[in-house]
Amino acid sequence: MATVDNTTTRWAYTGNGVTTAFAYDNLILAATDLNVYLDGVEQGSGFTVTGAGDADGGNVTFTVAPAAAVAVLLTTDMPSLQPTNFKQDGDIDPDDIETALARVHRLVQVHAVELTRTLKLADSDSEATLAALPAKAARLGKALTFHATTGVPEVTEFASIGTALGNALSAIKALTPAADKIAYFTSATAAALAGLTSFGRSLIAAASAAAARNVLGLGTAAVEAVATGGSADLARADIPVDEQIFNSSDTWTKPTKGAVAMIESWAPGGGGARRSTGNGSGGGGGGYERLFFDLADLGATETVTIGSGGAVQATDNTDGNAGGTNSFGAHFSHYGGRGGRQVAAGTIVRGAGGASLVDIWTTGRSNSDGNPGGTAVLSNTGGQQHTLNEGSASGATAANAVAAAADVFNAYWRAGGGAGHETTGAGSGVAATSVKGGDGGDGNAGGAGVNGTAPGGGGGSGTTQGGSGADGRIIVTVW
Repeated sequence: MATVDNTTTRWAYTGNGVTTAFAYDNLILAATDLNVYLDGVEQGSGFTVTGAGDADGGNVTFTVAPAAAVAVLLTTDMPSLQPTNFKQDGDIDPDDIETALARVHRLVQVHAVELTRTLKLADSDSEATLAALPAKAARLGKALTFHATTGVPEVTEFASIGTALGNALSAIKALTPAADKIAYFTSATAAALAGLTSFGRSLIAAASAAAARNVLGLGTAAVEAVATGGSADLARADIPVDEQIFNSSDTWTKPTKGAVAMIESWAPGGGGARRSTGNGSGGGGGGYERLFFDLADLGATETVTIGSGGAVQATDNTDGNAGGTNSFGAHFSHYGGRGGRQVAAGTIVRGAGGASLVDIWTTGRSNSDGNPGGTAVLSNTGGQQHTLNEGSASGATAANAVAAAADVFNAYWRAGGGAGHETTGAGSGVAATSVKGGDGGDGNAGGAGVNGTAPGGGGGSGTTQGGSGADGRIIVTVW
C-alpha cells in the first residue's frame, strides 16, 4: 500500500461518442467507492471500475461510449466505516495498518470537499456557529432568508417579501422555462411566456437607435421628418405614414398615425360609340381630382366605391356608354367620362371628358360639347380641393381628336380620351395619352375600337364595336 499524496476527489469529463474509458487518479478501496454520473444522472450499471486499492487510481470503462457533449462525472463516495479488526496479542500486518490509515485520510479529503460545497459562515464572521435551518415542514414552498438583525436563517412566504415582489416571484415560479421564450406579466399576479427569437434579442441588444435601425435594415430615410400638424394644409413631408390604393371598391381604414390625408381620384372613362357607316367619337377620359382632409375629419373606416368604365358598345349606330362614379364615403363623388356619339358622315362630334366633382351632365350639357366644365361641390366642408382636372375630350376623326383635345393631349394627370373614326375621309383617330392616368383607346374605321387603359382611359369608337372605358382609381395617402 503506497502513501496517499493526491487530494483529488472529483473528475469531470465531456463525452465525444468514441471514448469509453475515463481515469480517476486517487486511491479508492473498492469499486463501490466511486459514484458515476452522466449529465447529472447517477448510473448503476453499464460500466466497470478497475484500479481499486491502487494509490494511482484506475479507470471507469463504459460499455457504450457516452455521446458527444454528455457530462461525465466521477466522485469519491467512501462509507464512513472501519472494517479492519486488530486482534489483541495477534499478528499485525503493516499493510492492514496502512490501508486503515489511508481510508481515514481519504474520508477526510472527501468530507473536506463536501464542506466547500455547503452553506457556511465565513472565517471572518464573529459568529461561532451557523444556526440550524427551520424544520422541513416550515420550509416547504417558502424562501430562505436571514433575519435583519441576527442573521439567523429563517423562512418567509413569498407574499411577505413585499406584496408586489411576492406576487411577481409567485407568477414567475408558475412558469415552465423554454428555449427562445421570455417572461412577461399579464396582470399584477400572473405571468406568461412570449417568443423571443435571436433577431428580437439582437434588436434589444442594440446600444443605440442607429444600431437598432441597422439591425432592422433601415436606411437614412427612416430618420426624415414627417408632418405632425393638424392643418389641412399639407406640410412638407417626404415620407407618408400610410398609403392605400383602390382599383376596385373596398373599405379604407384610418391609420393610427398621421395628420393629413390626400385623396386622389381618377374617374372612370366613357366607352366609344359604334357606327358601321358614318362617324363615331371615342369616350371621354376620366378626370383627376386631388383633395386634402384633416385626418380627424375622416371616419375610422370609409366606403370606397370605384366606378366601372363605360361598357363595350356592341349595337350598331349607338352612342357609347358613360363611365360610372367614384366616391369616398359621403365626402365626395367623382363622375366618369361621357360615352362617345355616333352620327352620319360629314358631322363632327366629340366625346366629353370626365366631369369634376359635380355631375354636370344634369345641367343640360350635351356630350357633343367636348371638354366639360363645372364647379367642384363637396359633400362636407372638411375637404379642400387642390386642383380641377377634367378628363380629355375626344374627336370624331384623327385630325379632330387632336384638335379637340389640344390642351390635354399627352396629359400628365387626367386620363386620355378615346379616339373617333370616319368610315370615309380621315379614317381612324389616335387617342389622347396620359402620364399618371390611363390612355384612351384608338378609333378604328375598319373594326373594333380599342379599349381604354386604367385608370380612366376612354374607349375608342369603331365600326364593329365601341371600345370600353377603363375603371377608375382612388389613392389615399396620409402624412
